[in-house]
Amino acid sequence: MLRHRGDDQALLLPPQHNRYLGYLLDDFDAGVQALRGLVIAGYRPSVCRLYSPEDGAQHFAEIGRGKNIAILVAEGPAPIAAATADAISEAFAGHEPMDPAVVENWLANLNWGPDKIDAEKATMLADAHLGYTTEVSADWSRITELYERAIPTASSSTPIGARSRPTRSRYARARGRPPRCTGWAYRCR
Repeated sequence: MLRHRGDDQALLLPPQHNRYLGYLLDDFDAGVQALRGLVIAGYRPSVCRLYSPEDGAQHFAEIGRGKNIAILVAEGPAPIAAATADAISEAFAGHEPMDPAVVENWLANLNWGPDKIDAEKATMLADAHLGYTTEVSADWSRITELYERAIPTASSSTPIGARSRPTRSRYARARGRPPRCTGWAYRCR
């Protein structure tokens, strides 16, 4: 968001342009490498997610077809949004693009307000269904390995996603330990 100085106060202005991009991928690592390439090249999509086929089915059942799904948003002033969107398109060339309206709809419904949270809580209590989530992270060079190791162990859980963080936790750094995976997201069935 850009700051604009008015008479007495600064106003936060929403991004001028949003470009919604999504891709279906056969290979999880291809998505990791495309995302990594974007970040290393200096591009900063405002939204950058890579869903496994299992997680993608929860969000995009009608189009996922058992594939990995990359979701990205380029936003900001027109030249920045366009340059970022072009770089995203280049990084994911050769993968099946999704309808931008599907990505925009996903983003519009991603964050829940109190009404949806209360409804989910009521359903969980009524059905005795608990939704635990554990997240883990790894650096870019280890995220695919983490994914490949986690999938076979997911017999009673469904992988939800992964996050790559380039640095170790403060605790690990203080003890001189190498970066380690601190979570892979699972949701109990």
